[in-house]
Amino acid sequence: MLRGLSRNVKLITLGWILMSIGFSATMPFMAIYLVSERSVPYALAGAVFLAQGLLGLLSQVIAGFIADWAGPRRTMLAGNLVAAAITFVLAYLIMTEVDAFIIIFVYLVFSFLRGLSQPASAALMADDRGDMVTNLSLLTMGANLGFAIGPAAGGFLLDFAGFANLFYLSGAFALATFVVSLPVQEASYFKAKEKHNPRPDMATLLYLILTFLGFLVIGQDIQPFSLYASVFAHQTDFTIGLLFSFSGLVIVVLQMGVARAIRERGIFPLVAASLLAGAVGYFVTSLSRDTPTLFVSMALITLAEILFVVPTQVWVTYRAPETRKGAYQGYSSAIRYTGRSVAAWLGTTALGIFAADPSYAWYVIVVISFVTLGLFYAHHRAYDA
Repeated sequence: MLRGLSRNVKLITLGWILMSIGFSATMPFMAIYLVSERSVPYALAGAVFLAQGLLGLLSQVIAGFIADWAGPRRTMLAGNLVAAAITFVLAYLIMTEVDAFIIIFVYLVFSFLRGLSQPASAALMADDRGDMVTNLSLLTMGANLGFAIGPAAGGFLLDFAGFANLFYLSGAFALATFVVSLPVQEASYFKAKEKHNPRPDMATLLYLILTFLGFLVIGQDIQPFSLYASVFAHQTDFTIGLLFSFSGLVIVVLQMGVARAIRERGIFPLVAASLLAGAVGYFVTSLSRDTPTLFVSMALITLAEILFVVPTQVWVTYRAPETRKGAYQGYSSAIRYTGRSVAAWLGTTALGIFAADPSYAWYVIVVISFVTLGLFYAHHRAYDA
């Protein structure tokens, strides 16, 4: 399979692996750092992730338009370089133990700038001469291969070196991503003189809204899950890292099977199966108090992610006008980024509200899953059938 891929696809996939290793080494532990190390209330920690989502929505839409205006290659490189710089700044601030509110502010700036390269990278993959479904699947596989390495390495390093060094590690990998991406060639669609209207039609707009609801479900798998595993299930940082590494490996193994399923069965059956797997997975999480049961729930939640992320991205990509690949990848990435962040706020806040019995926090997510499934079915009947 690798032999038939273009150089752009190989380099961008490698870049996503490197960026993902660095970012995922810190991501599951940020909520733990704020709550456990800096005594930030649950509600404020949740608000941080909500603000992160709103900034992500803005950054991804802006980045998509910049990619169509300045070129996706330039946008991707600029995003990678800026992400590296701000990550090093955040590491220094954590090391010097400045006020928690300053760290939160810089973390939000970091979240905004880190995402600038994502729509551009996806636009380059969608523009490549190869199979678009395969290319986008490789992008997800690359990110999750990094995710299989990063959290375990982060959990291990955390026990010996502390949070600041995790962010120094993240910055180093972001800088490596910039270097690896330098030989990438510019997208062919960018050279077109006339540009289509970037505004999505009603069917696409409604689909993006439903995708946001779907990410409220599958987006519980990071900050809320790690916080639950640490505070309520009393797992070590290293075990939590292994849980996320296990999730990343499962995605790497199964992702190309999902690509085949998209071609053979269509998109809606996979999305429906995703939301059902998510509902079951979070119900199992509500019962989880030991390591084996947490691995079972993580397996189900990971299956939900596999069946949701690429199929919904492919649906939106199919709707994109030829000269607006960056803008539509920006819409898709904005929904993914915002949905995950709002999900982190929702889950973290719910765990604080239901601290006496956290099972109820997961019941809320199960209900959202079934409601979202019904809405996707109605959209499918209206626009796909």
